[in-house]
Amino acid sequence: MIKDERDSISLAHEIARTLGAGGFFAGRDGNVLSIKAQPWIGTDGYGTLDLKSVEAAEDGEPGMYDDTAYAPYDHELTIEFRGGPGRTQQERGERFGRALFDRLTVLDRPLAYGEVGGDLFADYLPGKGVREFPPGTDYDEPDPDIWAEPRLHDASYLARPADDPKRLRGEGVVFEREDLLQIVPQVLAPEGEIRFGAPVVAIRTNADPVRIGRSLVRALGRPSPATMEYGDPAAWITGSTRRSADSFSREAISIDVRSDGDALTAVPHLPYRGAPVETPVQGEAGEIPVRQSKTPCDEAALGRLLLRLTSAARDDTSAAVP
Repeated sequence: MIKDERDSISLAHEIARTLGAGGFFAGRDGNVLSIKAQPWIGTDGYGTLDLKSVEAAEDGEPGMYDDTAYAPYDHELTIEFRGGPGRTQQERGERFGRALFDRLTVLDRPLAYGEVGGDLFADYLPGKGVREFPPGTDYDEPDPDIWAEPRLHDASYLARPADDPKRLRGEGVVFEREDLLQIVPQVLAPEGEIRFGAPVVAIRTNADPVRIGRSLVRALGRPSPATMEYGDPAAWITGSTRRSADSFSREAISIDVRSDGDALTAVPHLPYRGAPVETPVQGEAGEIPVRQSKTPCDEAALGRLLLRLTSAARDDTSAAVP
């Protein structure tokens, strides 16, 4: 459980950066990450992480976690581990979950770690650290003094994170194939080359334009270099689409996006038609004019712009976008 006033896409981006994920899916009902276990617990397997906002109370009905240890939190991150049979998988899953919890404390947001509908293992409070609970501590324990923490309800203590971006800055590539947008940040490598960064944000074209625009702002605004095997954005793009890099490049249209915080430039590209490649690449620039915007902080406008550009590039690469 995570207490954070930001929306789930913004938080999912920070979690992906913190855990070294190559990317994540921004779905309609949640955000999904896949994390390899090897770097964390030294064994094969992987975890599927599903981040969702906690359902609030409606029309006088209680919220799903009212009167429990999880009541103060805004988001729920469930971890499903796969790797090894029976008890081995359960033991590995517990170690893996604990390793991720310990790492997520660097977000410096209140956390709680436990079983779904079961025991509460530990929590974390900024400035206070990790608190371990005795075995068998139920998250729905009738005696709340066991896990109660008054500071979780103190708005002045739990201020909104200061790094929440307000404007679009940075550069990247937006690939589109079969109605899936892959928003890929670009970073400057130590040797001076521009390379794909992480995390990639994958989101469907039928998503709310606000969510698409917000995904673009978060992805380009604070990327991470791809320095770890499990954080390779190129491998994540092709793996999530179940295509080779060459096949993906020949089917996907793409848009170069660049913004300095004031003006935005977007250049569509055709599918790739060159020699075989081993990493996703772009084809030639299309005939659609470059689009510039004076209001790159308008997330809904950004989302609509990406949708118009990709639709026009698919339908007629020589058509101008109004």
